[in-house]
Amino acid sequence: MFKKNLSAQKHLRRRVTTALRLLLDGELKVFLDRALKYISRVFTQEKKIKYSIWRNKWVELTGEEKNRLYELTAQMARRPSFEILLNADDAQRVLLETSLKSLLDQPFQEWKVQILNDSKSEKNLKALLDEFDDKRISLSKNFVPKENSWVFQIEQGDVLHEAALFAIAETVINNPEAAVIYTDNDHLTTSGNFIDPFLKPDWNPDLLTGTNYFSSIVAFKSSIWNKSFPDASNSHELALTAVNGLSENQILHIPHVLISICVSDDSDHQTPS
Repeated sequence: MFKKNLSAQKHLRRRVTTALRLLLDGELKVFLDRALKYISRVFTQEKKIKYSIWRNKWVELTGEEKNRLYELTAQMARRPSFEILLNADDAQRVLLETSLKSLLDQPFQEWKVQILNDSKSEKNLKALLDEFDDKRISLSKNFVPKENSWVFQIEQGDVLHEAALFAIAETVINNPEAAVIYTDNDHLTTSGNFIDPFLKPDWNPDLLTGTNYFSSIVAFKSSIWNKSFPDASNSHELALTAVNGLSENQILHIPHVLISICVSDDSDHQTPS
């Protein structure tokens, strides 16, 4: 602390000395220019924001907002349907339950989820599905989406925001030309902390070429999915193939955190894919 204060004092003395020299040399214009820039830096310095506080204000819904969400969902005249792939090759019960519960908690209920898994975990998964007892949840090895539906993938442990499906459905309704829709996301650690929001730009083809900034959620019209998925070896290739030939107004960005991607407690998730 003492060293920090001493350094600050030296810095201030240098600034005062420079200011006096400029005034004595008659360089008033230079003095005023530097003074204004310094004052501007001092008053525009951004304060470090704690994400939990920011999230509580801008992401979490109040009770009143949740009620309004249910009202708006009930009033929807048209209801797009969603086909969701939940990847669970190394099925972990707690993580799967977390993801499925976030789907069941959606006010917008026009969805089906198919769980992709390896044969080793199939028995345990069937037992879990029996407990949920919901015909919209099934196991699948060969996924073929329903015509005119919307398709997206999540990983076990990912948590959808309560408004996620409503927001995407509303975007579909208001933009009939849409073919690909992506949202912002943050991350959820295994210790239960929400961290590292990823607030994405609107459609940027150059950026997508270099990195899969779509991340999750990215929803594809089923016709686009059927055209793109068979030739894609990973999510980046899928995104690149899907947008090929589409116009700017067919690729839409919803600038809200609508999913929390499950990550470990380290920072590996911050490495671009």
